[in-house]
Amino acid sequence: MSICSRGIFSADKALALVFFLLPSTLVYPESAFAQTKNQGSKTSCGKPFERALVVSGGGIAPGLALGVIAGAKDAGYKPDVIMTTCGASIGGAINNSYQDPKKAKEYLTSREFHRHLLSLAKVSKKKDAFTGEIRNLGAEELGAKLGMAQLNKGKIPNIFTGNLLDVPQTLPRMLPRQDFARSPNEPKLVIVAARANFQPKDVGGSKNSNVLYEQTFFTDPKTAKHLHEIPASMKQNFPDSPIHATTVAKTGLSTLQAARASIADPFLIDPAKIGEDYYFAGAMDLFPIESAQTIACNVAITKPSGEYTMLEDMAVTNGFGFSQSERIKQLDRYKGLRWIDMKGASEFAMDPDTDGMDLVSRVPTDYEQFKALVEKQYDFGYDRTRNAMEGSPTAPANQRRPVAR
Repeated sequence: MSICSRGIFSADKALALVFFLLPSTLVYPESAFAQTKNQGSKTSCGKPFERALVVSGGGIAPGLALGVIAGAKDAGYKPDVIMTTCGASIGGAINNSYQDPKKAKEYLTSREFHRHLLSLAKVSKKKDAFTGEIRNLGAEELGAKLGMAQLNKGKIPNIFTGNLLDVPQTLPRMLPRQDFARSPNEPKLVIVAARANFQPKDVGGSKNSNVLYEQTFFTDPKTAKHLHEIPASMKQNFPDSPIHATTVAKTGLSTLQAARASIADPFLIDPAKIGEDYYFAGAMDLFPIESAQTIACNVAITKPSGEYTMLEDMAVTNGFGFSQSERIKQLDRYKGLRWIDMKGASEFAMDPDTDGMDLVSRVPTDYEQFKALVEKQYDFGYDRTRNAMEGSPTAPANQRRPVAR
């Protein structure tokens, strides 16, 4: 499951585990962003970049992100900046390393990357209190953690340890280039995450601060100047959320460090520790539309594939203080975007699934099966993006036609 994309736990399991959850109706005002022109800009609207491509979420499906990026380029929409959140950040890092879509895809479907992914997508284990057997964590443990967080809304939950997926703090050095710096004619990469303003020692303490998170952009120094201390879109959209009013842009880190931070879903994956700070998922702003529109004249963005389950919504709500389902409902209000329809993408994701009440990995252990699945991810992202780019800008996101290869 992944709160960055579309997860696995069904609504009936969610209800059974957290039946005491009381639903609430939230209403949020429209956000307002001042649009200022940069002096000396050579873009059509005076902003730093002409075209931005936002690839949001996707879970364990890096082929989707690569397919989207390649499809955009082949359709004539060459992005000046690529923004990625959550699982899409891995595909973004791979693309940034190779730049050549063909070489990036070759690596993505290689035995080397398959080995790396198998080592990263491990489910955490525990000793069963009754049988003494070692088993995978699953819906029971997640439901219990979310239930406790819901009952203790005024206290900082433990989202540092005991989470479902066992992802190492340091990802293996698996890319030839891991820096954000690019040549002038190559697209800049931005990876979205959330810095926590609290530490493990603060777990159980009172949420006495109304600022628990800072929306963070990892990128190169030049791009960082345009994203540092701009209005934090999720604070604008959800004023009661514990998010700082402005953003932070960080430089000097590797793309893999940033990707590790961006995939750290609260309650699912331990946060990334960078220096003395802890970072959580790009799910805090899964669709950074306002940020992209602040720096680019034209924005194309992937549209989510489905609704969130109750457990997934609870993970976001108890982690970041807003409902991801409510955020998805807001998307229809945005104008001037080119949406890339990703409905059905979850069919090709390799997010963990439930076996009974336990969580199990869905990354195929067989290499040929893995390669075939990644190829499907890539083709899906490529085809949907070509459709979006070659159709009318005002056409519905789900309007699709066959794509000639």
